[in-house]
Amino acid sequence: MILVVALTFLLSCNKGELIHKNKSDEINSLMILDKETALDDIILPVGSIISMVSESQIDIELPPNFEFLLFHEKDGVSYSNSGSYSCTCSAKNSCKVIYSESFGYGCLQNSCTGTCTGKPGGMDDNKIIYGVINTTYTDLVADNFSESGNLNKKGYEIFFNMVAKEKLIDFFDFAFSQNVYKNSTELIQHKGEQSITYVTLQYKGITFSAPVPNFDHVADKQLINFKTGLRVSCVGNNECRCIKDQYCLLGNCVYYCDGCKTCEMIVDN
Repeated sequence: MILVVALTFLLSCNKGELIHKNKSDEINSLMILDKETALDDIILPVGSIISMVSESQIDIELPPNFEFLLFHEKDGVSYSNSGSYSCTCSAKNSCKVIYSESFGYGCLQNSCTGTCTGKPGGMDDNKIIYGVINTTYTDLVADNFSESGNLNKKGYEIFFNMVAKEKLIDFFDFAFSQNVYKNSTELIQHKGEQSITYVTLQYKGITFSAPVPNFDHVADKQLINFKTGLRVSCVGNNECRCIKDQYCLLGNCVYYCDGCKTCEMIVDN
């Protein structure tokens, strides 16, 4: 009972508005998150609705324009506005879903005699959540970005390989259409790093940077409004070390920040 009271207090005071609570204590209580909240290695956006289904499971409904990125080896990529998070014991007895101000939602050992494992997934248990995307825009954008989504490490691989791949091919085809060299790798090899400019892009709320030929203000005027710089770096918070990672396709690479729940990409001179 102490844990139930503590959870109710934490969630109602620190996490958002408690909408409903019935006589079965925390089970089936609903609340709206009033700040971004960690769920294992992804971040739930403000406005997400959390439902305590049982002591070992919560259901999650994302706010408008946000969807979970789900993946299954057989079925591929799918999207859903709703998902769940469950804590499973590897041996006897059970684990509990808890919230902590320092790490967000996670698993408590409770009476489990083994190891507790947290699993974010779709309402279909076979599909695992790898991140949150924003569906406000259906094309690559260079300004007026939507609220950010976020992905875990595996999520970035899935996103670039299966979600953004065709958009990136089209973008690089356009960016190098007037250049002697057909991709950034060739351009850098022959002309050096000084021959490229990094532009910041966003697709489905996921932000990344791409190297393109230095701008000709006449021939490449469509690119002028992009946020640009000569280098890309990543900054974390709470002493977390963000890593600049890359995804390469047909000689072109895009760069993104990974390694922390919240990372900021900086493109400057």
